[in-house]
Amino acid sequence: MGLTTNSGKVGKLPATDKRIADYAMVLDLLGSLTATTSEKVVIESIMDLFKRLCAPSAVIYVPVIDGLPVEASVFPVTLDPKAFVKEITCDLHDDYSLTVSGNGFILRISYGEILLGFIVVDGMLFPKYIDHYLNLSLSIIKVIALSINNARIYQSLQDEMDERKKMEEKIKLDIIEKNQMIDELKESEQRLKSLFDGIADAIFLADPETGYIIDANSAASELLNKPISDIIGLHYTEIHPKETEQYSRELFSKHTSILRQNIQLPPDEDYVIRSDGKHIPVELNSKIVYIKGKRIAQGVFRDITERKNAEKEMSVLLKEIHHRVKNNMQIISSLLSLQTEKISDTNLQNIFKDSQNRIKAMALIHEKLYQSSNLAVIDVAEYIQDLSSELFHSYNTYSDTVELKLDIDIGSFDIDLIVPCGLVLNELLSNALKSAFPSGRKGIIMISFNRNPDDKYLLVVSDDGIGISEEFDINKTESLGLQLVIDLITIKLNGTIDIDRTMGTKFTMIF
Repeated sequence: MGLTTNSGKVGKLPATDKRIADYAMVLDLLGSLTATTSEKVVIESIMDLFKRLCAPSAVIYVPVIDGLPVEASVFPVTLDPKAFVKEITCDLHDDYSLTVSGNGFILRISYGEILLGFIVVDGMLFPKYIDHYLNLSLSIIKVIALSINNARIYQSLQDEMDERKKMEEKIKLDIIEKNQMIDELKESEQRLKSLFDGIADAIFLADPETGYIIDANSAASELLNKPISDIIGLHYTEIHPKETEQYSRELFSKHTSILRQNIQLPPDEDYVIRSDGKHIPVELNSKIVYIKGKRIAQGVFRDITERKNAEKEMSVLLKEIHHRVKNNMQIISSLLSLQTEKISDTNLQNIFKDSQNRIKAMALIHEKLYQSSNLAVIDVAEYIQDLSSELFHSYNTYSDTVELKLDIDIGSFDIDLIVPCGLVLNELLSNALKSAFPSGRKGIIMISFNRNPDDKYLLVVSDDGIGISEEFDINKTESLGLQLVIDLITIKLNGTIDIDRTMGTKFTMIF
């Protein structure tokens, strides 16, 4: 379908009745057209008007939006308007144009400077009336343009209102969701607060940089005998006694610096001060927690007053036990001493004396334990020094005759280790004092006790006396004392024992 300009020919006018009917049809359409809010309804009405008015074989409406043609409405629906649309958008600049066939026209629909679209009517049943139909169409084209423009404005407003409603609905949903989140957060905070206040241990939250307390639980209020409002804002040193302030500062500094490295620290002990001035012993555990993205130092304080009292009671009880065991052993030793005085047989006297020294060695352990501030361990060097003095006195040996040298690099032992070690030292030192230096011979006894490169205990007892016979086999000895040494080292301490006869006698024990 091609395009042409207006031929300028004037066809015959239809009969008067026909023209009146046509105008009535147009007026009837115009009465409802401007009130129509849908562009689709407007176009359907106009296309229906042209079909009834001109009886054409084709009616096409090509809408133009933002200067570009969009999908056309056609009659009949089988018509393909693509080629025609391209021609009219490129070539039609006048308000109208006749079609090449001469049996129709093209109307340009504009609202002011805005191009709204094109209407094509072609293949009219009465082409002789084309000028009548064209003039009639041109007389209503502005109304058509106004109706289409109004429909588009209405649709734009409707779309904007729909979008606004969607936005409002979305905002409402967002507000509801936000309120639900706030309610859930409040509920969660309330649960956490209940848990926080329900914990039996006192919890303090502090700024790790400044040391000021920012929160505390009910147990903390009870521990310090202060309301929580009075605790918040205190510096952590203010909840500790002045006497331990420096220690408390060192603890806080140690905990905050090490916890930054995500290293868990073992519990420490400290004191807090109540509002009435009473000092409360506490066990302190600390960690770094994150609250709302901020690092917080959390200290958990457990009142250990009952435990400390129990420890004191236990300490008194253990001291009493050790004291009584020591006294009982001294009684046994005294009884053995009295019995020895009634015995004339030298061998029996020596047997009784050895037994008496063994009892004294064990009694000395209990004496050291009840005299010590720590009832669990004994200072090894001090014990060996005292045990040696007892034995030197027992055998009437003096330092100007036999010199004792000690090389002790062991700190302390618990009772499970010190008892077998004490008995071993008692036997070996007794043997040396009895046998190594006959007839007033002078010499040296050396006791060395430390750790070897394998981190095992190395106990060496040596003398430069007359030595032991080469035929002597410690594993076959009938001596009760040496049998006791072998059993204690190899069985009790799961160690080894070796004898060196090169210069005197040297016992080397590793366990």
